[in-house]
Amino acid sequence: MRFSSLPLLIVVLLGLAGYAGYMLYAREIPCVAPLRYELVSYDSRFGLPKSEVEADLKNAAQVWNDALKTSALVESSDPDLPVSFVYDKTQAAVDSIENLSNNIDTLKAQLTQVANEYGDLKKQYDSLNARHQATQEMYDNLQTLYARYEALRKQINADVAAGQQIPTGEVEEGKYVSDAAGTRIYIYAFQDKTELERTLIHELGHALGLEHVKNADSIMYPSNNSSQNTSLTKEDLAELARACDLSKNSLEGKAYVALLPAYKIVGPYFDEFRARLAK
Repeated sequence: MRFSSLPLLIVVLLGLAGYAGYMLYAREIPCVAPLRYELVSYDSRFGLPKSEVEADLKNAAQVWNDALKTSALVESSDPDLPVSFVYDKTQAAVDSIENLSNNIDTLKAQLTQVANEYGDLKKQYDSLNARHQATQEMYDNLQTLYARYEALRKQINADVAAGQQIPTGEVEEGKYVSDAAGTRIYIYAFQDKTELERTLIHELGHALGLEHVKNADSIMYPSNNSSQNTSLTKEDLAELARACDLSKNSLEGKAYVALLPAYKIVGPYFDEFRARLAK
């Protein structure tokens, strides 16, 4: 009896097609296939509740979703794009500078108050002393205020000197990484909520394929300057359009769109398979 290899060949081809389809489904194709993100690591030394940071990350993703009018970035427990907050010397230096600055401001306010008290008492003492009516208690109070003034002045100078020893320069608040191990985002430092929001939106923009722009007020400007803007500028939107057009017109992008009807049917099975592989 002669055996036909055709059925086996068909099975093999179908298997290869299914595998190729799965590999394409698992690929990160910005603006075409949703990128799944999640906060996977957070250090409490950053000083914000983890739930608040998760909300900030979700809001940052929504900025791009609103601009694209689609769910380009979705929160998932099986992320393609894990986000980690790494507390190292970068944030430690930022915290030290901020603490010293706040301490110096407090000391300067106390110094001003002591100087005013000393000045007022000195006028009273000089006036009474000219009439030989000044008391020893007034003199002692003047000496106490003067000693307090000198102690505050020395502490301010010491704090300024300590601040000068802290490394300064360009601070890398965050980084988007894409290599053989996959894609991920690291957050290293922020001074306030606005700077954190701008950094999160910026790094998510890189995940969508955006490059830097030249407008200093833009989210995708290379450095996080003093801008308080957390909205996309026209330069950001133009760069978003460029990146998404490039992704959609790529071979992978076109193939994914062509297979999208099939993915809507088999997608849940692919997701289940991915989840099992991740365990």
